[in-house]
Amino acid sequence: MPWVELDEKLLENVTEREMEEIRQQARLKKWRSKFYADESVPRLAVEMLRAAGLRVATAGEAGLSGHADQDHLNYALRHGKVLLTCDTDFLNDTSYPLLQVPGMVVLEFGSGTTTEMRRTLRLIWPVVAFPWFHDRSIKLHVHPNGEYSVRGRTLNGGRINDRYRVFRNKIQVWRTKS
Repeated sequence: MPWVELDEKLLENVTEREMEEIRQQARLKKWRSKFYADESVPRLAVEMLRAAGLRVATAGEAGLSGHADQDHLNYALRHGKVLLTCDTDFLNDTSYPLLQVPGMVVLEFGSGTTTEMRRTLRLIWPVVAFPWFHDRSIKLHVHPNGEYSVRGRTLNGGRINDRYRVFRNKIQVWRTKS
């Protein structure tokens, strides 16, 4: 399947029940989720996200500096927060199965320059803007090269396994069967 503009594929597998949930949550403005950044996320990235209007708690603020990955995951689950991390260990579905994780964003910032951080963080908006991202077992892996992948489950038990990229300032999707 070739890369196609996001508009053509975005709602292809969304059920009417899911669409109604999206509409209802949008009316109630529940999509403004809370995020929890573990200690692998650079302070500058947290500041950029906060400047963009996101509510982001940090490991230091939660008293979890120096704690194990599982403690960060448990904190996010317990407090209903989306986990932000730069630790790619969280992508391992054997150690961190989809059914046992909150919404999760694994960020890669390349060499870590301000420009790369800004470019990488900009890629998360198309996904985290949807209310379903915050209530599901979803893993979003963001690469500094303009591509990202989303793995997770839908309300009706289906699986999501999508790849996205930014090409000529447009978001494109490549959907695979899982």
